[in-house]
Amino acid sequence: KISPPTSYWGLATMPALLIYGDEDKNGTSENAEDLNRRLPNAQLHMLAGSGHFAIIEREKDVFALIDAFIKDNPKSRVSS
Repeated sequence: KISPPTSYWGLATMPALLIYGDEDKNGTSENAEDLNRRLPNAQLHMLAGSGHFAIIEREKDVFALIDAFIKDNPKSRVSS
């Protein structure tokens, strides 16, 4: 099911990194593509052969995507 357009999912204005597994049964590719269209500064990455727990199933790939995203979007960093 695609999240409704009135949900908070499409309201972010800062850069967003969207990582989905192409075998995810909860966060479907349709949902990922819809969210990617609604977020003005989103980057969508679909990980082949991964399900809902991509961070466990493809840990190195997920961390590489996060690292690249932070380097490309320095304003998205959390200040300590």
